[in-house]
Formats: sequence, structure tokens, C-alpha cells
Amino acid sequence: DFEAVEGMLVEVASGVAGVNLQVIENFNLDRFGEITISAGRQTQPTQIFDPQDEAAEVAQLAQENLNNRLGIDDGLGGSNPDEFAFLPSNVGDNGNGILDAGDTFTADGQTVRLGAELTSNPTGVMRFNFGEYKIVAQSKLEFDESTNNDARPDAPPVVDGDLKVGSFNVLNYFTTLDTSANQDSVGPNNLDPRGAETADQLQRQTDKLVDAILATGASAFALQELENNGFGTDGSPSAIGALVDALNAELVARGEAGSFAFVDPTGGDPAGFIGTDAITTGIIYDTAELTLTKSDVLVFAESSAADTFAIADVLNPFASSDDQVGDFQRNRPAVAATFEEVESGETFTMVSTHFKSKGDSNLEDVIADAQSALNNGAVPAVDVPAVEQAILDLQADPNYDQGDGQAFWNQVRADASAELAEWLDTVYAPGDPDILILGDYNAYSQEDPVTTLRDDEGYRDLLDEFIGVEDAYSFVFDGQQGSLDQAMASESMFGQVKGVAEWHINADEPDLLDYSDGDFFSDDVFAASDHDPVIIGLDLNTDMV
Repeated sequence: DFEAVEGMLVEVASGVAGVNLQVIENFNLDRFGEITISAGRQTQPTQIFDPQDEAAEVAQLAQENLNNRLGIDDGLGGSNPDEFAFLPSNVGDNGNGILDAGDTFTADGQTVRLGAELTSNPTGVMRFNFGEYKIVAQSKLEFDESTNNDARPDAPPVVDGDLKVGSFNVLNYFTTLDTSANQDSVGPNNLDPRGAETADQLQRQTDKLVDAILATGASAFALQELENNGFGTDGSPSAIGALVDALNAELVARGEAGSFAFVDPTGGDPAGFIGTDAITTGIIYDTAELTLTKSDVLVFAESSAADTFAIADVLNPFASSDDQVGDFQRNRPAVAATFEEVESGETFTMVSTHFKSKGDSNLEDVIADAQSALNNGAVPAVDVPAVEQAILDLQADPNYDQGDGQAFWNQVRADASAELAEWLDTVYAPGDPDILILGDYNAYSQEDPVTTLRDDEGYRDLLDEFIGVEDAYSFVFDGQQGSLDQAMASESMFGQVKGVAEWHINADEPDLLDYSDGDFFSDDVFAASDHDPVIIGLDLNTDMV
């Protein structure tokens, strides 16, 4: 009950024997000078509990997580601060002992990572703003550096296997700069760019991604959040083309052969779009290790999305234009590629997926506007029954947030999993038993899109098998860690998987260090994205059935 001590100077303790206070959120550090602490780390409830069979456990953990968190604020009213007086600085410090833009940011440290444990209880004045209780720190926090800077992985985890592949959400890698001149100019629907704003930012973003991809040693990567701008390589290359060019240039600079290429499932159309969104999926690979034998794209039917839109469209006339629900493609099309390993001659198929996000996409807004119109008498009497029923139907729709932890558009994501499995089995790769389905499912490990593939379609959950869902995470949202980036293998492919790891270079890091801010930019792999890459080790052989 934080309200009871609002306005008072308080000391914050863990309250749990043997469990230290630690940082669980640093998302707003760069913007507002805020972090969030908790007694121990927090896990997304649907990462470890099935919302279908363990709804009570999901709800209980969600409430426990909510109760077990408190913000720490710098007390300043502005945004984008250039110093953080309540955070210590050590490696690369400019001499004042606090974290600020004058420090040197390197891979050796100089950050506040998630999981960093406090060695003393913080004190501050309790206040309430923007819907949350926070304390305004009265003095510099003290961290156990073995859990902070020293906890940074200085190299990718070692995974067994002769051939490595991976999956990586590259956080809006756009070669079209996000400038006023380029608004309404991206993708097939003239959407807005959403990546780097300047050429310098794009170069910094590219450098981080190249270093991270090459460090994994993977010979193929399923990528998500690439700009959907075709496959051109001359003049102004596409996003996937620019990334491949940068990978090869860096390899040549290291004295190695630059042999990366991208998969073009459009059949050679340089301006070919994949789907209708501003971002798309893609696959890159090392031609020295792998030979591409075929590729294709699955555009999802999304039948349940059509049903949801039909209900929402009854309400659209009574909502503002900004709050209406659009009839658009939700899941990004999946790109599939089949490779032959040069050394062994063995083949396998990998798929890059990116399912619909958990956001409401105006489902809440259209209901609020329609309800307001009903309350204000703005709905014609003849339409009132239909509008009232549509509100009830939309709230009960499987793509509306049902309060089970799976958020909005869960059915669309689950439908995509089933549709993808059927397409692979009957259209793209009938009779091919060796398949990896990688990418950003926008679903945690016990949610329907994952269990559809695992329990209904017979795929093996590689994160669960090799890491354990209790320990696996590639993303942190609202201070709760979990795996959005999934790796599923067909049964025969599973026997050829020798190791799986998540490389925690992004999810724990503050975006303070990413490409967008030159003052705090860290010229290394950390904060290259907001998702951690997944690395898979394979031994392909003819003994598997």
C-alpha cells in the first residue's frame, strides 16, 4: 500500500529472505531517468503457465509481479537527460562517479543491466505520477557488479554442432531514413519509416548488427523487422541487401571471404514486396556453407481476423478515423528456404516468422468511441441494438484480450501456427521431414501459438528442450522476462539439433546504448536490438529418419 507513505522519505528493502533487490526494467532510463526494482527477477506468467489449463496460476503470478515492483526516478521533470546522478559509474568513468554522457561506453561495462542487484537499500521520497508509485532517489545506488557489468556475456554461448543457424529480430532495420521527407513512403502501402533517422544512426545500427551476427558464427539467420523494400542491390540497396553488403564488407576487412547472400523468394523481382506491412521477414545465409535449393512465401489467410474485423466494422462508423479498426494483414508472411549443406550434402528447411503483435490495433478504442456515441445519443435508434451487440461480441471475440495473459490477436497468431504447419506439410515441403520454424512469435512459451505447433502439430520446442522455459528469455516487457523468439523443430530435425542458446546482449541492456543516441552509444554488440538472438547448433546426417 504505497499510498500510505506517499510524500514520505522511505527506505526500500526486499522483504524476502535471501533475495536481493534488483533492476527489472530500464526501458525509460534514457527518456525519463527511471528504472524499476523488484525483489528478484520477474517472469511473464504465460512463459511458465498454460493460460488454458492454469489460468489461476497465470492470474496469481501476474498480481504478484505487479505488487513486487517499484520505480526509482531521478526527480527531474525534463526528458532525455544527459546524466543520471543516482547511478554509479566505474569502467569508463570521466571522474565524477556518476553515469553521464561524458563517460566512455565500451563492452567492458558502463551500464545498468537488468538483473543488477543492489547491495544497499535505496532511500527516497515516495511520489505518484503517470499512474505509478516511484521514489525519488536521495543518493547514488550501489550495485553488486558481478550481477551488473560483470554479468555481460563477453562472447556468444557455446553450442555444439558443426553447423550453426540462428534467429534475430533486428528492431526496425530500415535503409529508408525516418525523416519528414520520407513519411508515407515505405512499403506497398506508403507507410512511415520507423528506424534510423540519420545516416550516422543507420551506420551505427548496421555496425552493431553486423558484429552481433558474425560473432555467433551462424551460417544462416532468420530475420524479422527488416524494412519491406524489396531485394535491390544496386544504388540504394534494400534493407536485406544492405545488411548482406555490410556483412561481406566486414568479412573482407578481416581478411576473410565475404560470402553471405540473402534469400529472395519473389523470384528475382528487385522491388518485390513481401506482405503489406512496412516490415517483413527474411533469411540470410553463407554461400560457402550452404546452397539454397528453393524458397517461397506463405501469406496467411487469417480467417479469424476477418471475423473480428466484421464485428469491429459495425462500430467503425461511430469512431473517429484514428480509432477505427482496419482490415489489414496482421501476421507478416513467413519466408521459407531449403538449404543443402555444402560439406555433407544434407538438406533442411528453415522458416522465418513474425506473428501479429499483442497490441490492440484500435480494438479498445473503437469500443470506447462507440460506447461514448451510445451514451451521447449519437447512434441512430435503429442502429443501437446492433452497436450494443457488436460491443459485446467484440469483447468476447478470441482476438480481443480475454484477460488470460495472451493479450490481443491471440487467435490470429494461433491460426498462423496451424496454417504454417499445414502449408509446410502439404505445399512447400511435403515429404521433407527436416524443418526449423524460427522467429518472433509474439507469444510466450505456454501461449496458444506455441502450443499449437508443439502439442497439436508435433514440433519440438527447442527452448524448452535445451534451456527450459523457466530460464529461457529473449525479451523483457514491463519488467517481466520471457521468450517471444521461438525455435521449433520437426521430430526428425530435433535429432540433429545439438545445442540451443539465447545470447543475452539486448534484452537486459538499456536502449540508452543503442544507435539512436550518439552521446551514450556503445560501439559493440550490446543493445543492437531489443530482442536477444537465438543460436542453434546442428549436425546434419543421413542416419535420421
